[in-house]
Amino acid sequence: MLIYVRFQRDSVAEPAAIEEAALGAIGRAGTVLGASDESVDLEIEDDADVRALLAVLAAALRRVGLTPATLLELPESGQRFSIYDF
Repeated sequence: MLIYVRFQRDSVAEPAAIEEAALGAIGRAGTVLGASDESVDLEIEDDADVRALLAVLAAALRRVGLTPATLLELPESGQRFSIYDF
């Protein structure tokens, strides 16, 4: 499953710190596919508990200072969540 972390380019956190926080949150359940100034793309294993993983990921992103405008997108289902929805 893919999860896209979308954040504002002028975020208080550096893209590298956001990527590191995302990787730390997903642990062995996934990997970072790519990162840019506005996005970190993650691939999560099919057998992972996605709902629990999203909550951990959202908490990690809030800790690095990202705003409620930061979205977690699940392209396979078309769902989008703010990191403050968890």
